[in-house]
Amino acid sequence: WRSRLDAGSKVLFDLDRTGMIFSGDLSLVNPDGWTLGLGADLLATADSAGSADLNSFINRYRANHRVHAGVSYAF
Repeated sequence: WRSRLDAGSKVLFDLDRTGMIFSGDLSLVNPDGWTLGLGADLLATADSAGSADLNSFINRYRANHRVHAGVSYAF
């Protein structure tokens, strides 16, 4: 049972609004066609009360972190 482990990550910086979105993925790929996947998305921003950036996209949804997992089979 020989498998390949693939990993990837991305970071999106919003320098104007001082925010960041981090996305990471991890996949275990089997030569028989099975793939197991796991990933996460994390949102962060500088917390500055009274600032004009409180309505920015990242600040508005920063509590909506996401974790996802899945299994797929290619035949």
